[in-house]
Amino acid sequence: MHKGAPRTRRKFRSDWAEMAYLSDKIFYWVNMGRGAVARRFEKRMRDILLRHKRHQGAILVQEGWALVHELNGEWQKAVKRRKREVALLERLQRAAREHDQAAKAYILYECGPERLAESLTFLAIDYAKWGRTGDAKNTLRRAERYCRRARIVFEGKEILEGLEHECHPPDGQRGKRPRKELRGRRPQ
Repeated sequence: MHKGAPRTRRKFRSDWAEMAYLSDKIFYWVNMGRGAVARRFEKRMRDILLRHKRHQGAILVQEGWALVHELNGEWQKAVKRRKREVALLERLQRAAREHDQAAKAYILYECGPERLAESLTFLAIDYAKWGRTGDAKNTLRRAERYCRRARIVFEGKEILEGLEHECHPPDGQRGKRPRKELRGRRPQ
């Protein structure tokens, strides 16, 4: 990830290079709390993604759609795209084991353990924003286990602690549990 805003570019060798650039821009500005700035890049991203509809097996396409959906608050769609992104990253890492050392090194440099852990964390955030806290916690725990096995730092620790705290207030104090609504019945 960038330490500052990605530098502005106007020329690209391919749609794929522009897609990667737009992903970085949107991601940066959303995480800086400047969604309005990120929205300036949404139409360009959507146009490129629509031109590459047939490339649904591309990690970058899934990441791009997830960012567009996140920007629009479409959490269910964002989760679907992030899950696909994670599955593609896992498949690529399994395939890397079968390649020669140079190809394996390149694949793992671009889409290695850090990238998979990061994508799992983003998936958990999307679950949480969609209101599916249990799925968010399970995904973060999965990312934590993965990081432990890969011997890398788990960056989602604070997010997981926040979700745990939200579900289990300190000092054993618990409020009333929300009443479950029964399907087909009106609340009384």
